[in-house]
Amino acid sequence: MEGIESFDFFFSLLSNEQHKLKNIAAFNLKEIGDSRAVDSLFNIALNEENIGKNGSMLYALSGLDCSRKFKELFQILFYHDYEAKAHAYNILSEQEFEFSKEDLIEIRDEWAAIKDSPELLIRLKGSKEMVQDAIDQYLYYLENES
Repeated sequence: MEGIESFDFFFSLLSNEQHKLKNIAAFNLKEIGDSRAVDSLFNIALNEENIGKNGSMLYALSGLDCSRKFKELFQILFYHDYEAKAHAYNILSEQEFEFSKEDLIEIRDEWAAIKDSPELLIRLKGSKEMVQDAIDQYLYYLENES
């Protein structure tokens, strides 16, 4: 398969019911490197039914332009399993993002609420430092605002 045909084929597999086929499609879309798949991969990854089995979607996203998905990546860091968090952290560390001051304030405030909530904090299961590091990377922009 070449170019558009292979993208279309693998992209169509993302809507398949079988999780293994979705993973195969995601890996191939990462290899193709066509960022038209970003929104669909995020929709699958953020779907509550896929929490705990969305690591492949996040891995695939690491090879695509996620610059418009800043807040979504923090949602994954805050509320998803460790594998998804690790991929989201890597994306946040390696790519450049479009975000506003309001986005940063919202993320900062949500993180503060999580830290103040024992039931939410326990869900971080050993990833609190990773999440804090990602927060610190971006809150720097608020602190150094002119």
